[in-house]
Amino acid sequence: MDLLIRKLENLSRAVQPSIMMQVIVERNGLGGVIIHLNTEDQLFDKGIDSRGVKLEDIGGSYSPATINGIEGKFKGKLELGLPIDRVTLYNSGDFYKTFTVDVEGNGDIIVQADPNKPNQNLFDRYGKDVVGLTKNNLDVVRNILKRHILKYIRNEYEKG
Repeated sequence: MDLLIRKLENLSRAVQPSIMMQVIVERNGLGGVIIHLNTEDQLFDKGIDSRGVKLEDIGGSYSPATINGIEGKFKGKLELGLPIDRVTLYNSGDFYKTFTVDVEGNGDIIVQADPNKPNQNLFDRYGKDVVGLTKNNLDVVRNILKRHILKYIRNEYEKG
């Protein structure tokens, strides 16, 4: 009985939400999965924000200059081989590279990105919901988290 009590006491210290989530996110690459779901699945592949709304319905379609480029200044999406049938917020990849995932003190997982481009703020045009996961992608992350949380608790209990 003393062994069980000691194990449970150790487990209660080890399973604090912020510590547990930090370990799970860092050790299992969950941050990369979240960023991939947000940037590649939602923005690039579907052209939608975290509410499932098409980006072109929020901030409009790409300009002809963005699609065709301006000779001597920059290449357009057509020349770069990038999609023009939807707004992806991808041209050079700079915006996608700013995405980060952090764990707050209460264990919440936060996705952030820098919307500032040289000539505009992407949040002003397309809204802050370009950062964050759709309901379907949240379900994917929740399922991954459930498996890792159970594994983490089991491992911590066995250590105890």
